[in-house]
Order: sequence, then C-alpha cells, then structure tokens
Amino acid sequence: MAIQKGIIQLSGKLVDLIFYQRKNKTVVRRVKKDGTLYKRSEGSIQSGKDFGETSKNARYIRKAFAPLVEKYADDDIVNRLNIKLIDVFKTIPIENRGSKKLVDGDISLLKGFEFNRHTCLDRLYYSPPMVTIKPDGKLSLRLTEGEMDSLFAKNKKFPNVCLNLMVFGFDLNGDDYEIFRVNELRLPLDEVFAGGNITDLQTNQTGERVLLIALGVHYSNGSSRSHDRKKYACQIINAFHLKDGVIVPFVAASIEEKPKKDDEEDTGLDWEIG
Repeated sequence: MAIQKGIIQLSGKLVDLIFYQRKNKTVVRRVKKDGTLYKRSEGSIQSGKDFGETSKNARYIRKAFAPLVEKYADDDIVNRLNIKLIDVFKTIPIENRGSKKLVDGDISLLKGFEFNRHTCLDRLYYSPPMVTIKPDGKLSLRLTEGEMDSLFAKNKKFPNVCLNLMVFGFDLNGDDYEIFRVNELRLPLDEVFAGGNITDLQTNQTGERVLLIALGVHYSNGSSRSHDRKKYACQIINAFHLKDGVIVPFVAASIEEKPKKDDEEDTGLDWEIG
C-alpha cells in the first residue's frame, strides 16, 4: 500500500493500480491480472512491524535531543538515525521478528552516531568527556584540562569554541524518561583550559533503561557562530543499557550447530606437522 501525494489526485483503476480514499488520503494498491489484490506475506508484515518500532525509537531520540538537532543536524538525520536503529534491531534474534523491542538489541551501537554527517566530532574535539556511572545512578562527567591546541581544532576566524551537552534517559519497558541539558560552555581558543566537571548528576536508574549522552561543538566570535558544516559537529558519545544502575553488556544470541549425521564424513584436509 502506498499513499499518493501531489496536486492531481486520482481515483478508480489505472492499469494494475487502484486508487481509493482512506482517512482523507489517497491510497494506492496494486492488483493482479485476475483483479485480486496482492497480499503481503507474513514475513513482510512482521518486518513492517519491526520497522515501525525502529522508527518510533528514532523519533523518540530526535525529539529528546531537539535542541541539538536544530543546532547541529544535517538534512539527512531522520534517514540516518532510522538506519542506525535498524542496525540495533538486526542484533535481535530472527525468532523475535514482528515483536522486536529495543531492550533486546545492542544499544551500544548508538554510540558514535553523528548528527552532522559532514564532520565527525573527533575532527574538532580530540578528548571528549570521561563518563562515570555510579550504582546509585549518579552520573559524573570530566572535561580534560590542557592546552587548547591539544584539545580542539584551530579556527582562525572564530576565537571561541562552544560545547553543548545533553543527557537523555528513558525506561525500556515504560514511558518514563528524563532529559538534562547542560548550559553552553564557551572557551577561548588562546587560553589554557583548566578542565571541567559535572558531578553527581542524579539520574533514575530503576529497572532497565537507556542512557544516551550527546555532545555538540561549534565555533563562535561572541555575536555569531560558524555555519560552515565542516566546522561544527555533534555526536552521541555514550550509549548505555542499564539495569538498576549497572551497565548491561550485550550478548549476541548463539547459533547452535547442527550435529553431524553418522553417514556424514569429514572430507576436509589436515595439516601435516613437521
């Protein structure tokens, strides 16, 4: 089934296509030569459900990081984030097709996702924050101190570099979520940076949750910022699956090898040692 868009709206049958109205939209379906509609296979229906689930999670993440999306994202972020969520869902066993949930996938694959495909964060910021999660759910972040040339890429036109950080945590089995937005940090590029800390940020870690941390970097002269797409970046720098405050490592489902039958012979060659 497809939805027709455009100025000219059709209705009725055209060759092997049928146009009809559904919820104030013109819907298109294809018919066979005998006049019957093509039916989607059960596998196609199940895959469609899983794709809907991936799109829902991608939309959820974009909405939570809306301030960073508005400031740093390129025009293809919707498609790219959907693809990244599809990669996560591909780690879920095929037996779950049609009912896949984010909780069963490798959530750590979201780490490193770039909001701006034209520039990776590590091209501008060489030493991203160190993150510590305590069992009680308290989150600490540490910005490395040092000479600015060793921490950030130079920019002759703009004397300041600006950091924007957000934290998004949500329940994998419910609707609870929390968003923390850290005030922008502006640093002169011609000074030594003494380092910075965010200590004991209390997050809710009850049950199974996702914790995403995103960091954006751009350059500024005080009154305006650089809009050169190669001079700003934003990345999901951490992606954790937590259970009661403890990181849950992803374990891929093992594929059991079928035992050989008695009449099956191993015809492979062996090495001769010596």
